[in-house]
Amino acid sequence: MINVSINNESLYKAAQELGHHYSAEETIENALKVYISHLQSQPISSKASKLTHKKTRTFGQHKGLIKVSDDFDNSLADSFWLGDDE
Repeated sequence: MINVSINNESLYKAAQELGHHYSAEETIENALKVYISHLQSQPISSKASKLTHKKTRTFGQHKGLIKVSDDFDNSLADSFWLGDDE
């Protein structure tokens, strides 16, 4: 048995509506059982590999793919900031 304390009234009502013939507590308990069962069915090795696997980054692999305008650092006109259509 899982003891559940629901402090959020809208969450409680949503759980009641989803449960149909179950109480909100039974609905949440059933959902937790399904979720725990799903987690237990996952191989442990795949969980661990997702946490430890890091892709090797190659410095400069995208060099030349991005172009920056020569006037990138120039000030923008007041009309840009103020929304004036001049």
